[in-house]
Amino acid sequence: MLESDPTRRLTWVKRPRGEREIPTDFELRSERRGDVLIVTFVGASNDANSQAMTRRYFELVLGAGCSKVLADLRALQGRLTGAGTFFLVRNLPVERVPTGIKTAIVEAPENRAYAAFLETTAANAGVYFRCFVDYGEALAWLDSPVPASRA
Repeated sequence: MLESDPTRRLTWVKRPRGEREIPTDFELRSERRGDVLIVTFVGASNDANSQAMTRRYFELVLGAGCSKVLADLRALQGRLTGAGTFFLVRNLPVERVPTGIKTAIVEAPENRAYAAFLETTAANAGVYFRCFVDYGEALAWLDSPVPASRA
């Protein structure tokens, strides 16, 4: 698990429309393994930085040109509130949501209930992915013939 470092410097991201700046204490790392883009989330997740994190994720996914993505959230500290998750998913800009990309999300076992809520909330908004707590199962699902939408 990622240790909290009180001396770590925060980076700042300008919000759209010139609104106040918000701190982001996260990093997204990406690498290609064959035909799968692996995006690893590190740092802190909260309602204040969720939009910046989501924008960065979409930039990585769309820039990579892969048809399969594994988003690894296991090292990410904290999660959005239920309301934060609901409104983040509901307010996704439709034109920027990557479509036709088979996506597996790997969560820590202690966040199994949150993963189920996230998957259901996203599906209700028309965004489809599968959540797993086992990395190997997520990769196997990505290699299976199950289609990306309504998986």
